[in-house]
Amino acid sequence: MLLKKTIVMSDNKQLRGKQDRNKVNSQEPYEVEDLHQKYPHLSHDEVREAVKKFGPDRENIEKHLSSVDGER
Repeated sequence: MLLKKTIVMSDNKQLRGKQDRNKVNSQEPYEVEDLHQKYPHLSHDEVREAVKKFGPDRENIEKHLSSVDGER
């Protein structure tokens, strides 16, 4: 019996799991736009800067963006 093996590629945008949802890639316009929609008072550049400053972890980025929300 032959088994067919499915190879999961890290760049396959159709396969998204929990790990992908927890990270933000500032090079992907749709990911920056997703955060911009959640925090519309911030520009796209401000969102990208937050990703650069706080790394790709969505929780850290959103924690920072929420605090910026309270300052304005």
